[in-house]
Amino acid sequence: MNLFILSACPRQCAQWMFDVHIVKIITEAIQMLCVAKRMRDPEADHSGLYGASHVNHPVTIWVRESAENYRWTMALCDAMHDEWKYRFDHEESRVHGAYQKMLLLDPPRDEAFPQRSLTKFAQAMPEEYRCDDSIEAYHRYYQSPDKQRLASWRKRDRPDWFVPDPRFFGLRLRRLAKEDGIGPAPIVERLRPRKKKTT
Repeated sequence: MNLFILSACPRQCAQWMFDVHIVKIITEAIQMLCVAKRMRDPEADHSGLYGASHVNHPVTIWVRESAENYRWTMALCDAMHDEWKYRFDHEESRVHGAYQKMLLLDPPRDEAFPQRSLTKFAQAMPEEYRCDDSIEAYHRYYQSPDKQRLASWRKRDRPDWFVPDPRFFGLRLRRLAKEDGIGPAPIVERLRPRKKKTT
């Protein structure tokens, strides 16, 4: 379970996510929203929602910690759903299976949450990548060897802060070329470390 907070802006966060996370994390995020709904609005009709799971996961706790955290997560789900349609060329009318459950969610009242404003983003990652700035921590985690293997952005440029690891360059190159159905040259440009602009 994770949200991979790569930016404080939900839309930018979604645009920076790997392809595999666009497909997967929307489900996890909506599961967390459903847990928050069940816990903050126990008398409501919960039919059609995901059951309560990973209740004590740090990110699940963060989602239900404040009304603004809940709204931010909903905005991220909206952005991921748009990104899912864009990257994978889905028709506008197509709806991700998990997103259908979010459409059933009636957010709990603000008063149901312990806090109203956005709280510090939770960090769900190995200790070695953590730091005081949660966004920077997720940038570090995204560049870890395990995550480098997943790195691909269909129809998106690689984020400026993401530095490809040469050990995984060839593997990603072959996979991306196969996915895109084109030769490797255009893919090389998407993954090549960018030169810093000089002023």
